[in-house]
Amino acid sequence: DLLRRIEKYWSPVAVGSNETTPLFFVNKGERVLWVSFNPFVNAGAATLSTATLGDGSDVDGYISITDLDLETSVIGTPIAGTGAYLATSGGKLYGADDTVDLVYTASGTPGTAVPRVLFVIVVAREQPG
Repeated sequence: DLLRRIEKYWSPVAVGSNETTPLFFVNKGERVLWVSFNPFVNAGAATLSTATLGDGSDVDGYISITDLDLETSVIGTPIAGTGAYLATSGGKLYGADDTVDLVYTASGTPGTAVPRVLFVIVVAREQPG
């Protein structure tokens, strides 16, 4: 397949603890063309937690903390990532196998509501693998 659309649901293991989670595996010779997210459950209002989506080179290369607000994003509304990798024409081409990681930073007073978000990426194969 020339294009792959990959979906992953994510929730933090514990709303009061920081975590880095590899959400997607990207092969050498693949280009991530776009990324979006769709919140299904928001965190508690006083949680003040943040989440970014990127890789080891840029932790918010796809989705920055200004894109995704775990407390106030509109439930059921898909939102496109606007990170630096997507600001350049054509997304990011990977020269080596890598992962696209979600970095969750707990802050404020964790509430009882655990956020749940659907992340979607589309990857194009540019080089035989």
